[in-house]
Amino acid sequence: MLSSNDNLMADPFKVEGRVDPTTDIGQQVLSQPPATRWELWTYYLYYNGNNGYNMYQFLPTLLQLMAQQSGFVPDLPTRTPCAMNGPCNVDWNGTDVSVLSVTMYATAISFGAQFLLFTTFGPLADYGRFNHYILIAATLISCAAQILPILFVADVDGHNWPGMMVLNIVAMVSYGVTLVCYSAAFPILSDNLPLVRTVFAGVSFVPWSKGPFFNNAKPMFGNTTTYYCVASLVSGAYMLVNAIPYFVCRPIGRRGPPFPAGANPLTLGWKSIYNALK
Repeated sequence: MLSSNDNLMADPFKVEGRVDPTTDIGQQVLSQPPATRWELWTYYLYYNGNNGYNMYQFLPTLLQLMAQQSGFVPDLPTRTPCAMNGPCNVDWNGTDVSVLSVTMYATAISFGAQFLLFTTFGPLADYGRFNHYILIAATLISCAAQILPILFVADVDGHNWPGMMVLNIVAMVSYGVTLVCYSAAFPILSDNLPLVRTVFAGVSFVPWSKGPFFNNAKPMFGNTTTYYCVASLVSGAYMLVNAIPYFVCRPIGRRGPPFPAGANPLTLGWKSIYNALK
């Protein structure tokens, strides 16, 4: 008899015996193709590419840097360009706000949009083939939002910071959607391993929270618009290259359980919150 440690370290693709197709549970198991090594490893590869580093480093830093370059020192009679280490405001909807407020607005809008999207459409990730299609769309949108900042590489004055803010929000929201769908895909994948076992995963990234986003030294490649545009482009391309193999190796028959009969796809999440709070 195998010990618990032997079971844990067993090869999930080497099993003895066969599934009985005459039983209900056997028919349920055989309704989907078994997971392959390629599917499992490309799933891990997707996780490696979609590590979120760009969302917490290059994109918000680029937004702040461009806004700082376009801003002006508040409370002065003339619009004086900002220094990197001083107060700085930008025009905002008929008034002006600080550059730090711009970055916080972008974050707040992103999380607000994610709350609405996840609550309304999040349950779809657990059923049928919705997960597959939503994950593909969110991945493409996320990669595009990370690659497109290269269009601002020649913007030395930062006047296109509103466009960068939009890309930042789109990238954050689509990244959140990929996390929801990616996580929802794991139980379906693991349930179809020839030998289901627990998979230990390491840390793929550690957010840097010590700040500030950029230093106060003289301009150099590491704190210029060019650097962050190129870095975001590389991050988006890296994610795309790592994501494609998973979509290629994921079997067409891989799907979640059928959607509950009589349930509304757009209200299921809200009803779950209501029931949890009762």
